[in-house]
This record gives sequence, C-alpha cells and structure tokens, in this order.
Amino acid sequence: MNRNRTPLRTGIYAASSIAWALAALPAAAAPPASSGPTKDQCIDAHSRGQDLREQKRFVRAKEQFLLCNQSSCPGPIQADCVRFMEQVDSVIPTVSFGARDDEKRDLPDTQVYFDGSPVASRLDDAKLVEADPGPHAVRFVHAGREVNMRVVLTPGDKGRALIGLFTSPAAAATQRPAPTPAYEPRSARSAWPLVLAGVGAAGFVAGSAMFVVGIGRVPTECSVSNHTCASAPGDDSFDRAHSAVSMSNAGLAVGLTGAVAAIAGLTWYFALPTSTGGGEGRPPTVALSPWFDRSGGGGMTIRGAL
Repeated sequence: MNRNRTPLRTGIYAASSIAWALAALPAAAAPPASSGPTKDQCIDAHSRGQDLREQKRFVRAKEQFLLCNQSSCPGPIQADCVRFMEQVDSVIPTVSFGARDDEKRDLPDTQVYFDGSPVASRLDDAKLVEADPGPHAVRFVHAGREVNMRVVLTPGDKGRALIGLFTSPAAAATQRPAPTPAYEPRSARSAWPLVLAGVGAAGFVAGSAMFVVGIGRVPTECSVSNHTCASAPGDDSFDRAHSAVSMSNAGLAVGLTGAVAAIAGLTWYFALPTSTGGGEGRPPTVALSPWFDRSGGGGMTIRGAL
C-alpha cells in the first residue's frame, strides 16, 4: 500500500507546481505600468513651458511645468519645473463669475461661456477659472436671455469677479437714453431784416465810393460849391465837371438810401420777437458777404436758405 501512495503524492505535487507556473506566466509577460513621463518628454516640457511663459500664455505653460516636475524626470529638470510653476501661479489671472437681476438677486442657474468655450453650467460652485492676460469675451445665458461682456485681464489679476446683470425689459426701457435731437433748439429771429440791412450797407458803401470818385473827377478849375468853371466857353472842362458832379450826386443818393435801409433793417431785426427753432432740419441761416471792385463798385452776396 505504501508503494502505491508515493507516486500519487508525487504526481499531485508536480501538477500543483505546473499550475502555479502557468498562473505566473501572464504576470511576468505583462509590461510594467507607466510611472511618469520619459526623460525626453521631461526635457521637451521644460523647454516648451518656458517659451509659453515668455509669450504670456500662462495656462499652457503651467500644464507643461506640471508635466516636467514629476518624480520620473531628472532631478535638475524637476527642480526647475517646480520653481517655474510657482512663478506662473503667482501671475496667472483668475476670474469668478456671477449673475444678478435688477434687484441684485443671484441667478445661479446661469451658463457662462469664456472666449466661446463653456466654463460653467451653474454659478453656485464658486469656481475660479485661470486665464491668460489680455482681452476676453464673456457670455452669460439665463432663461433664454444673454448678456455679453468684454474684459481685459492683467498679470496678477487674482479672483476678479465678472458679474452678468440681467435687466428686465421694463427696466431697460426706462434706462434707455432719450434720442438726441437733430439739433439743439435755440431762439432765432427772422433773417429777412438782416438781408435788408446787408443790402443797405452794401448800397451805402457803393454810394460812398461813387461820391468820392465823382468828386475826384471834377476839374481843378471848376468849383462844386459855386457851380462855376474858370474856363473859356466851349471848353470840355464844363462837360467833365457836369459828368463828375452827376456821379457824385448819384453816389450820394445811393449811399443815403443804403444807410436808411441798413438802419431800418437793424431796427426791424431787434424789434421782432424771438421764436424757438423746431421741426425737422436746422433753422434757416443766411450769410452775407460784401464785395468791392477796383472801379468803385460794390455789393453784398447772400448765401444760405431763408
């Protein structure tokens, strides 16, 4: 009996050993689990992170420095990346978001989009978002309504609160500024009296010039006050004196008429009651410009609408 049991136990032990060996084969054949970035990956992240930091792309730079400060990276690189990440953390801007209504009540069920990407589905988690310095677009969405905002972040801008204010349509209507009129209403008098005064002034100037020129053309041998000429009968000095006196008389008449018209126009203008401008367009305006020529003529040019 003993001789029959020994081979049986030996066979059981052999089968058990084979089973344990087979069970160990998959574990031995399985590749080792990843323990972090490789040396080349650490070096690349170390270099790229510094480039991104110089470009003020702090969010991406921080990702690279987080990669290269792993324990699998060489000691000097890991130490640099830890220090670089601390520097970036101190200057990277962070923002928080909020939404309120007209009565300053919080609206937690508001979605937020930062530069077009969703960053919050609700606003009751008090989450800070890191962002690069520079301009950014923020969009708040609540109950089918939107509020848009543009902000400019600076390095070191920590915990900046961005609040979307949802104003009710009624409140928005009351806060809307009144439309600016086409022009400021102002007191104005009629322009016609000024036209008359301008024409009169031009007549006075022209008449005065004719009078002076006429007097200057009287021959020296003739006297205007005595209406006589110390010349022989038939001399042309009589004709020249008559023509000169006629010109001076005409100039005197024109000048006096112009002076009267100018005075009457100014009196009329200041005697009129003022009226407030209104309606569409601007009040009529008139510009008067006197003119003269070398021959002694003159006048007044009128520009504008009456």
